[in-house]
Amino acid sequence: MLRLDLPTLATVLIALSVAMGVPLAAISGPRRGTGALWYWALALLALAGGGVLLVARGIIPPIVSIMFGNALVIYALAQIGETASCLANSSLDRSHRRFFVLLTAPLLGLLFLTVDPIWPRVAYMAALEAYLVGQ
Repeated sequence: MLRLDLPTLATVLIALSVAMGVPLAAISGPRRGTGALWYWALALLALAGGGVLLVARGIIPPIVSIMFGNALVIYALAQIGETASCLANSSLDRSHRRFFVLLTAPLLGLLFLTVDPIWPRVAYMAALEAYLVGQ
């Protein structure tokens, strides 16, 4: 029976994101074509960076991991929204995505310092990801 643990899966996700994101960033740019490949590369690299921060809790303080790791995950989703906007040739309102990228780190830091259980942070991330994907 194949058994994969969470650190192995996180490592694979990070490695694949970097392996796809770096070449895409190298061959694309925000002004080349529709810019979709550039935003996709940024999303992959942000996902990799967020993954590194989230699994490095033993090395860096948990509050830094929670705040900036999750903010990079939200930034990755925002860049996927930019990619979709470019590919659909539509101008989706990006102010919501940018607002939530800026709001996530301070809000999660505040929740980490003031509320002991983890569920409010998980609920915030789940609701925000559902909103960003649905947008």
